Amino acid sequence: MLYLTLVLAALSCASAKPMTQAEAPLSSVFLDKVLPLIKKCADESQVPTSTFNKLLDGIVENDASLEFMTCYLKGADLIDDDGHIKVNNLVVLIKDDGLKDGVKKAFEHCNESSGKDQKETVRLMVTCYKENSPVVFTSNIKK
Repeated sequence: MLYLTLVLAALSCASAKPMTQAEAPLSSVFLDKVLPLIKKCADESQVPTSTFNKLLDGIVENDASLEFMTCYLKGADLIDDDGHIKVNNLVVLIKDDGLKDGVKKAFEHCNESSGKDQKETVRLMVTCYKENSPVVFTSNIKK
């Protein structure tokens, strides 16, 4: 009985340990290229452009932010009609070759899930990526 208790305690401690993630700031050149799309999707969804940062953080606050995320990912050709990530389209955006494999594996894993529609699949992708990726993208978009 003591052994079982120790095993369960060890497992609960192991699962509570946060995953170490590398931070990968998006380049200003990339952000300059996508800023018009970010603004368009923010306007259509009636959210601030800083919602893009939440997309990178894996945070889906409400339906409007999900609408923004779907609009952006679709406009950037990063999702298919079902809402799954186009892994190869996304991985080419990563300049650090050391980070590409981890990102690719995380999205391939996340693409195994499907929602009832494109938006729900996007929600699953964003959440799954946050939980499974060794890389966290960051941006400095304000407003």
